[in-house]
Amino acid sequence: MENIETISIFISTVALLVSVAVAMQGWWRHRNVYAIERKLFFRKNQIDKSNNNNELKKKLSSGHYTILHTGEYGGCIELILGKIKK
Repeated sequence: MENIETISIFISTVALLVSVAVAMQGWWRHRNVYAIERKLFFRKNQIDKSNNNNELKKKLSSGHYTILHTGEYGGCIELILGKIKK
C-alpha cells in the first residue's frame, strides 16, 4: 500500500513540474517587448483636447500593448507602454 502512495506522489510531482515549466515558457514567449511608448492619461476629460484617453483605451484593449510602468507627470498619469507580440 505504501508503494502505491509513493508512486502517485512521484507522478503528481513530475506532472506539476512539467505544467509549471510549460506555463513559464508560454508566458515569457508572449511577453517579448518590441517597442516602448510614453503616453499621458488625463484624469479630467475637459483637459484632454486630443482625445488621448480614447486612443490609449484602444491600444490597451487590442492586446498588442501592456503597461510597463506608471508614474506622476504634471498632474497627469504617465504610462510607459510596451508593444508585445500577441
